[in-house]
Amino acid sequence: MEFSLRYLLPQVVESIRNPQSVAHQLMRMTYSRATRWELLALVLVVGVLIVQLTSMINGHTAATGASLPIVLGVVQALVVVVMIYATFFIGRMFGGTGTLDQTILLFAWIFFVLLCIQVVQVVLMVFAPTLGILLWMASLGIFVWLLVNFIRVLHEFHSLGMILIACFAAAIGLSMVASIMLAILGIGLPQEITNA
Repeated sequence: MEFSLRYLLPQVVESIRNPQSVAHQLMRMTYSRATRWELLALVLVVGVLIVQLTSMINGHTAATGASLPIVLGVVQALVVVVMIYATFFIGRMFGGTGTLDQTILLFAWIFFVLLCIQVVQVVLMVFAPTLGILLWMASLGIFVWLLVNFIRVLHEFHSLGMILIACFAAAIGLSMVASIMLAILGIGLPQEITNA
């Protein structure tokens, strides 16, 4: 896989159109485990920066503060790592064949696709906020679409029930970790939400 926008952007579109084909391509990659983690980290860091940019556009910079994006970035990274391991181990428990290295790269790609959508969303929030919100809602469906299809290819599941069980178990695990981490760090809902 080439690391150039000319190659990557068409692959992003293809991921939405034919996720299983892209998953097979990714699983054939021979990057080291360290490189896979680094790619994932890079995608997550850029994602946090885009979230901060979105907050600035919406005029929430003063409310969020300088340290909150870093804290939320750390929490997000921990949640993603838990989801990766949950997807790997739970999949193997149900007879899956995927490896940890393959799981890391597949998740890195999922979040890269979401990152590209985030970039478009930032632009839309400036010129067409309503479309930006609609795109955000669509990105949730795209995430589920990619996750289900990637898990199916990763663990060679042919039963939709097995895929849903793996996704549900992973979701429970990451929700618990996110709740615990947010409680430890003392992060709650924004004041404007709690007063609504």
